[in-house]
Amino acid sequence: MRRQKGFTLVELLTVISIIVLLMAILLPALNGVRRRARAAVCLSNLRQWGMVYKMYTDEFDGKLPRDYGESPWYYPIRNYYRSEKDLLLCPSAKKPSSHNKTPKRSKYGDTFAAWEFFSSLPEEAAWNSIGSYGLNGWTYKLERKKMFEDMNNTDIDDENSESGGGGGGGTTVLSDDWRAWLINYWRKRFGLPYVGSGSGGSGGIKSDSDPNNFEISQEDINDISKPSRYWLMAYEKQANNIPLIFDSSWLYSYFDDTEGPPPSDNLSIRYSGRSNTTCIDRHNGGINMVFMDFSASKVGLKELWTLKWHRQFNIAGTWTQLGGMQPEQWPKWLRKYKDY
Repeated sequence: MRRQKGFTLVELLTVISIIVLLMAILLPALNGVRRRARAAVCLSNLRQWGMVYKMYTDEFDGKLPRDYGESPWYYPIRNYYRSEKDLLLCPSAKKPSSHNKTPKRSKYGDTFAAWEFFSSLPEEAAWNSIGSYGLNGWTYKLERKKMFEDMNNTDIDDENSESGGGGGGGTTVLSDDWRAWLINYWRKRFGLPYVGSGSGGSGGIKSDSDPNNFEISQEDINDISKPSRYWLMAYEKQANNIPLIFDSSWLYSYFDDTEGPPPSDNLSIRYSGRSNTTCIDRHNGGINMVFMDFSASKVGLKELWTLKWHRQFNIAGTWTQLGGMQPEQWPKWLRKYKDY
């Protein structure tokens, strides 16, 4: 009787070991290919946003879109691109951090999660969206003069006004109700609930309905609202160094040279650190960005502090090599990346 041939236990274990070894070698390479593919699609999305802004500014003699009370930056330029939801989403951060867990309301994203912007007002339903790209807030100037004159029937010197924060030096003094309106406006910009009229006063306000909310102080509002910081035209001499749209955990970044990076990556980022929404390790030590000259490229995380975010931004500030920053002074999660 002929005996059937088969594999011995040793042979089977040898084959399994070889397969496991090959998988261990190939899987990181495959993951790397996937990451690079997602980063390439992300960069392509941002190039499209660059073209959208180019078409807009070409039509309006180089002027950038202004904020007339429309909180999401993508809404005023909606006629210049097809309403493709994926255009607002980096492939590495397509799902919100609260996906299918909480009711719809505005929430911040993080390194690999999209932000959510949902207005509670029915007339603002067209603004509702999710995304993982943000706009340089210093390129979307709030037109306070027109808005206040329309609503308050009051003449306001927009160039000298510091958002109604009170004080001298040509600053427009607004009533407590208008201070509260302005604070509520910025809260909407940053996805926070509204509070009642008149609660703004001379300081910040905070909603007790959500323990994750934080105070936005009058000082913060005055700082962000300084007209002299904003870029109004696309055609600037240093346009190739001015950020426009980029990977972000919120719709806006008011990046400032005095603000440091978050202490660790993949935090649920909040406005309490202006650089935090942008300094996220989404693409292996950097983020993708389109600049004011409409070119797009990857930017190193530490390189963010060398870009000209607003007109008064110090590109040789504390967080740069020219400003004396040492590698060991960065948070641990950033130390392995290139210095600038």
